[in-house]
Amino acid sequence: MFAHEHKRACVPSGELACHSSQFLIVCDGGRSRARFIAKMASRKCNATLEKFIEIYKSEGCLWRVKCKEYHDRDKRSTAYEKLKTKLKELEPTATKDDVIKKINTLRSNVRREEKKYDESVKSGASSNDIYKTTLWYFELFDFIGAQDVPRSSRSNISEIDENDSNISIN
Repeated sequence: MFAHEHKRACVPSGELACHSSQFLIVCDGGRSRARFIAKMASRKCNATLEKFIEIYKSEGCLWRVKCKEYHDRDKRSTAYEKLKTKLKELEPTATKDDVIKKINTLRSNVRREEKKYDESVKSGASSNDIYKTTLWYFELFDFIGAQDVPRSSRSNISEIDENDSNISIN
């Protein structure tokens, strides 16, 4: 029996696999069974992504900008290889570029959720109305902390003003 739904495909061989956001699920004619198996595939994807994030966290050379290893190409390359191996469990044809895209996507999603939370706090919303994230891996990225915070800027205008006041105009 074959059935096609949004981002789901049934496989007659009984194969259960997870490819990025697609699920290959077993169809036995019952939709509830297919949903259960899709949830299991989703949990497998989440577990693999959780391990992916843990590896990323352990490799400070990829995200800790102030770390000496951050500028070491060999260490970064080795770290990307570890992540590529883990990502291949979800996407068998994954490359280093796919790993970089996955990291950027995950971090962008976390930043977007942080922004929504910060905006709801700044808006003066009551504690019941403050935005609560639904992103399951949001807290897994708590190690990033101040890495995404831009440095405070320094103005050189005051230096120019002082220099201008020493210039005499005749």
